[in-house]
Amino acid sequence: HMKRTETMITVNETQITMPYLVGGDKTKSAIILVHGFGAGKENMLRLGKDLTQRYYVIMPDLPGFGEASKFPELDYSILGQVNHLHAFIMQLGLTTVALAGSSMGGNIISEYAIAYPNEVSSLLLLGPGGTKAGFDSELRQVIAKTGKNNLIAKTREEFFQTSAFVMHKPPLMPPSVLKVLADQAIANHDL
Repeated sequence: HMKRTETMITVNETQITMPYLVGGDKTKSAIILVHGFGAGKENMLRLGKDLTQRYYVIMPDLPGFGEASKFPELDYSILGQVNHLHAFIMQLGLTTVALAGSSMGGNIISEYAIAYPNEVSSLLLLGPGGTKAGFDSELRQVIAKTGKNNLIAKTREEFFQTSAFVMHKPPLMPPSVLKVLADQAIANHDL
């Protein structure tokens, strides 16, 4: 079972709330699962549940995403998120962790491992962003051609286009759920 909890971190004198899901035996090695852009802790739930037999699994919402604090003045860059993640890990009192990251989360944990090599036991990169392959990605080509980032939606229609852009086979969901997800993405557009 995964349990929801939250902690406060302080970055540059700003109090940030970071909710997270946790599961498994606290005496086992910790693994932190870091979600991708526009996602949240729940996106890592299926993988997290499978890892609870071997690890103490922690899945946070990064600042700016999910239920975490969303302050316009925060640094949401990859290195800013590395700082947030480090403060989170320190707040939990962990000294060495395994890290798994998807998409943007993979980019963040790669940079984290460079910044804090003695605090990382292993990395699992799942379709990571920030790799050399990403420099000529379809997303970068669209941005170069149109100036528009297909990952950021202002309308429900743009959200549905984003879903089609990032998923080969989007999961079947009731229209009411899709509308809620679209409205959440739209609410975070400016951030």
